[in-house]
Amino acid sequence: MKGFKPYGDCVMIEACKQKDQTSSGIYIKPKDNPHYGNGQVVSIGAGILDEKGKVFPIEFKEGDYIIYDKRQGVEVVMGYALVKVQSIVAIIDKNTEIS
Repeated sequence: MKGFKPYGDCVMIEACKQKDQTSSGIYIKPKDNPHYGNGQVVSIGAGILDEKGKVFPIEFKEGDYIIYDKRQGVEVVMGYALVKVQSIVAIIDKNTEIS
């Protein structure tokens, strides 16, 4: 996302759209997981700052697909989820569905 860079240990995520129809045309009920969300990393802050002022870089990159914990404070900014790095649970493949 051009012109927006999260600060520190924050990550901006674009939520993945859930499929509502199979490839054969069958409509499926959307799965709603109240605890976890998945999406693509759009922008990343500089990293995690320790008490001595040292910055530790974040282990994933823009474009990665991740699962994040929605219970740990998700802010919505310009339609994107803004979360702390500590809320990221896993890095996943693009086609992985969570339930």
